[in-house]
Formats: sequence, C-alpha cells, structure tokens
Amino acid sequence: MLFSHPRNKSAKECIKALAEHFDFKEVKDAEDRGRWAVTLLERVVRRLAERLGGVIIDSWIVGMGRTTYMYGGFHEGKLDTEAVKIRMPAMKCLIETTKKTLASQEHK
Repeated sequence: MLFSHPRNKSAKECIKALAEHFDFKEVKDAEDRGRWAVTLLERVVRRLAERLGGVIIDSWIVGMGRTTYMYGGFHEGKLDTEAVKIRMPAMKCLIETTKKTLASQEHK
C-alpha cells in the first residue's frame, strides 16, 4: 500500500530520492543530522517544484496529509479506505514522476 504510518513513507522516499538525484545540499544536511527533518524535506520540495513543476507540491501535500485525526488530545479516528483511495492518484503521480526523473540523465 502506498500509505504508511508515521506520515506517508512513499512521499518522503520519493522526495529523498529526487534530492539525491539532483545532488541537493539537503542530502548532506540530513546525513550530518542523522535524519531527514521535515524542514529539510520542505526545502527540497520547493526546489523540486521549481524544476519539475507543481505536481511535486500537490503530491507532497496529499502524501503528507494526516492519516489520523486528533481532537482534545485523543485520536478521533483514521481515514477509511475510501479516503485513502481518493489520495492514491496523487501519490501514483509522484511515484511516476520520480521514476521518470531518476531514469533520465538530467542532473543539477
């Protein structure tokens, strides 16, 4: 399944792979920190959107959308199957864009 907890792993992995492909400095920053902080991922998303277009931002927003909701400090509930299904086309688009870009010779 494309969505996993915590947050949506597919979206993160696509963004990280594209950052490595384009040799973005944020990859080194993540290595230095020992992890990918959301602020680094957001910075990469902005840079990728400049190169690859708005599909990156749209897919990122959908991919990183919450799968559980809180109210008053308690889990209100999780998205049902239908709610996840309507988000899948955006994630598939991000995955396909990532595959196509990684297969290309375009760098920097």
